[in-house]
Amino acid sequence: MTTSRAFPKGARLLKAHEFTAVLRKPDYNVSLGPTRFRAKLSSGDRPRLGVVVSKRGNAKAVRRNRLKRILREQFRTNAHALPAVDIVIQVFGKLDDSRLVKVTELGFQGLTQHYEHASE
Repeated sequence: MTTSRAFPKGARLLKAHEFTAVLRKPDYNVSLGPTRFRAKLSSGDRPRLGVVVSKRGNAKAVRRNRLKRILREQFRTNAHALPAVDIVIQVFGKLDDSRLVKVTELGFQGLTQHYEHASE
């Protein structure tokens, strides 16, 4: 059986108030280079992702879309290990693809460890 590579609506933050709730009072807030990971416990049963990529350092829409695609892919591959939290990842500077992958992996590892220790 193959696993789905879809990114369903249930796995996304869609509305402005969902982003605002995470950005204003996050339980987890870490900056790694030109990225920032913020997360807040969710009432849902699975993690959800929101992505913000600024034009600073990424002026071309093609580049911003590629960064978002990479972030979504990293989320999909790590979602099984993440707790039920709402996550917003902000990219606010220039970043190459390989570094973004490394930073994202570190961010997800830190997030998982944070919520494992918080539940003990």
